[in-house]
Amino acid sequence: LPFQTAQCTITSKPVTLNVAGQSIAPTTVQPGDRAALLSLSVWTQTGSCRLDTVTLDSLGTQAADVSRVLLYSDTGTTANQLDTGDVLLGSGALTGGAVTLDLTPMDYQVTATQQRLLVAFDIAAAAPAGNTVGAGLADNTYAVGSVAGTTVTTSGANFPINSNAATIAAGPTTLTVQGLNVAPVLAPQGSSVAMLQLRVAKYGGAATLTAVKIDKLGTATSSNITAVELYDDANDDGAF
Repeated sequence: LPFQTAQCTITSKPVTLNVAGQSIAPTTVQPGDRAALLSLSVWTQTGSCRLDTVTLDSLGTQAADVSRVLLYSDTGTTANQLDTGDVLLGSGALTGGAVTLDLTPMDYQVTATQQRLLVAFDIAAAAPAGNTVGAGLADNTYAVGSVAGTTVTTSGANFPINSNAATIAAGPTTLTVQGLNVAPVLAPQGSSVAMLQLRVAKYGGAATLTAVKIDKLGTATSSNITAVELYDDANDDGAF
């Protein structure tokens, strides 16, 4: 006597990080859209941990159709929809069809109460109509958490987590027309003179110019004008 044991160090109980998800992808998206595709729920069995990284795969036709991947905390007024109340946790560009978002600067804490995250894609302006986009997490290595002095393990249940495919629809086409006065001070009788230079540009899908309406201004009567002609300035030099 006395009897005594060897000393042992008390450690924190290991933390299990759980991840589940559901598709919230719309049926179609348009080039230039920011679309929420996937809703994630995260929680721990007990205790809490910091969510350090989330890796996301692009599951669509080609990664080039996605210009940026974003992860939000779904704290806005409407669940499973992007709105102004949602908090951006991280974003990045795809490399080889995947991106790992570093969330450590946000110190996002996961607790035993389920919290929602939103995965959103920015659709590239040049994404072709008919292609598809989708988001996914292949396995439990795609979500990593940590807490000081404790082992954090991500449960393999619920993986893989994938969104449905959203089809890229043709975006609206906008035609813009800019005008420049090129009328001379004097227009001799019997002459042909350039009066107006137009510059036409389109944004979006294909467009065909089918008609241009020209109004007569000034004091000359319609009978004083023998013809109105529209030329394609093929060499783009602005000269008639």
